[in-house]
Amino acid sequence: MVLSNGRKDQLQAYNRITTWIDPETGVEYLIVENYEKINIHGASGGIAITPRLNSDGSIMVKNPDQAK
Repeated sequence: MVLSNGRKDQLQAYNRITTWIDPETGVEYLIVENYEKINIHGASGGIAITPRLNSDGSIMVKNPDQAK
């Protein structure tokens, strides 16, 4: 990868998508993590979490017993 300063640096990155079911409510959440490390001086990334939805737009709820 060539950076805006013209240097070639190794880009270290990962993206991870996971789901989590709240054991009390049964609501299923989608969690997306992104991390990029360009060099020792700069990194960026973040985490997003949102409830999963059914095809009709309602919140996806699993049986709370399945989450345990």
